[in-house]
Amino acid sequence: MKNFVHRPVARLARYELLLSAILKDSPHSHEDKETIPQVQEVLKVLLKETETGVTTAKDRVEIWQYNENLVFKPGEAIVRCLYD
Repeated sequence: MKNFVHRPVARLARYELLLSAILKDSPHSHEDKETIPQVQEVLKVLLKETETGVTTAKDRVEIWQYNENLVFKPGEAIVRCLYD
C-alpha cells in the first residue's frame, strides 16, 4: 500500500514527458502541435498545485521506512508512534 501513496501524482509528470516526446515527433502540420502545449500547461499547473501533497506523501513513506528498519535490543520495550 505504501508504494501507491504517491503514484497517481507521479504519473502526471510522466505524462508531461510523454507529451513532450510526442510533440517533438509530430509532423509540423498536425493538429497536436496546438493541443499538446495546452495540455502540458494544464499538467504543469496541476503538478505545481499537488507538489505539497507529493512532498507530504514522500515524507510519510520515508517515516514508514524508518519505522520498519528500527531494531531494538532484546527485551527493550519502546513505544513508538512514528505513524502518528
